[in-house]
Amino acid sequence: HMVEEQHPSGLTNTVEGYGYMPDGSIDNTEGFGAFDDLGLQPGTTNLDLGGGQYDAGSRYLMEKYQVTNFVYDPYNRSVSHNATVLALADRACFDTVTSNSVLNVISHPSHRAAHIRLAWSALKPNGKAYFKVYRGDDSGVPFTEEGKYNANRGVETYLKDVEDIFGSRVRVDVPLNLIVAWKE
Repeated sequence: HMVEEQHPSGLTNTVEGYGYMPDGSIDNTEGFGAFDDLGLQPGTTNLDLGGGQYDAGSRYLMEKYQVTNFVYDPYNRSVSHNATVLALADRACFDTVTSNSVLNVISHPSHRAAHIRLAWSALKPNGKAYFKVYRGDDSGVPFTEEGKYNANRGVETYLKDVEDIFGSRVRVDVPLNLIVAWKE
């Protein structure tokens, strides 16, 4: 029997850690599925911005990809945990940064910019940041209810936000709901 929990996004996550879309396909914007199409390299370190309260993603990245993962999440991790991770980020020591289904839940542009800026500053030179975006219903009309927010817009609409921080070394992959940005 599969244990399931309903997430605010409306997606169902199983104990395996994969999120599923209403049509039954694996969600590639959160859960384990968000990492599987990034090409992460063994022996690297990743900073997962907004990675949640549990360490299943970190265990998954180590077991499947031999990637050491650190989670920063001001809403789901303790102040001391986040301070430790931010101290590492301040040293710009990460090969990669992942932000899975986070840009789409940040309503204020300046808060979104701060999130993207943290990704940039945490990276080593030539490091890569991966921003996955959950499109929601793709209407462009934000969902707001009981403290929950989703922008309901595609990844391409966040391209300028990322370019404002990373410059021109940015590409968007709409089918993967992904923006990849490289630090100079």
